[in-house]
Amino acid sequence: MSRARGLVAVATVLCTAILVGACGSTAVTESSLASTNPPEPLGSAEVLRALVDALGEGDFAGTEPYVDGDQLALLTFIDGTSPDRVASMVQGRVPSEVLESFWRAFSESVADMSGQSIGRLEVGEPKPIGDEGEFVSIDTSLGASGRVSPWVIRSTGEGWKVDLLATFGGALAPNLWEWIESLPEGDARSIVVDVVAANQASFAVARQLGEGRLPDVAIEALQQLENR
Repeated sequence: MSRARGLVAVATVLCTAILVGACGSTAVTESSLASTNPPEPLGSAEVLRALVDALGEGDFAGTEPYVDGDQLALLTFIDGTSPDRVASMVQGRVPSEVLESFWRAFSESVADMSGQSIGRLEVGEPKPIGDEGEFVSIDTSLGASGRVSPWVIRSTGEGWKVDLLATFGGALAPNLWEWIESLPEGDARSIVVDVVAANQASFAVARQLGEGRLPDVAIEALQQLENR
């Protein structure tokens, strides 16, 4: 699969995994830019709004602080990224050109399918998932359809991050599981499997949110990933 075709594929999968619906942007004031005080950590809804704002402004490389880099690196498998390349990004960081390609394709897919910019995605209030306080679900909508779709935000050692696996994992789980099981033994496979193991809770949340909505094959794949 060519990289261009792969990016269209991943964008379409992620876009259709949520029922897109409308969003406002939070303006940055001159006084806040001039302040010498360290910024307060962003809350869960603020992180999602910041991601949406960056996407709406076309600042795709600027999405890095709001998303778990290891998760994004893992999801690039669907565009044909090699296991060695995925492992390299996990051990280092996701390059700006990968962020640019990934999020540009996603944003363009949203615009093509909804007729509106991703920057208009409206972000609701966080709702806890479970009793541990690690995950929250935030409903979003785009346009006047009234259709609501949830995004999942996770509390990490670096603050709140958009959890791509919990949000989109149900749509990607069967292909992800098949890809992991096909990897040859070696360092790259070990690194990929470690990432999956480190995100078992995210797959569990994706399964919980997908019960009664996702096909059985997706639920089964999420269970396999959760128990990997």
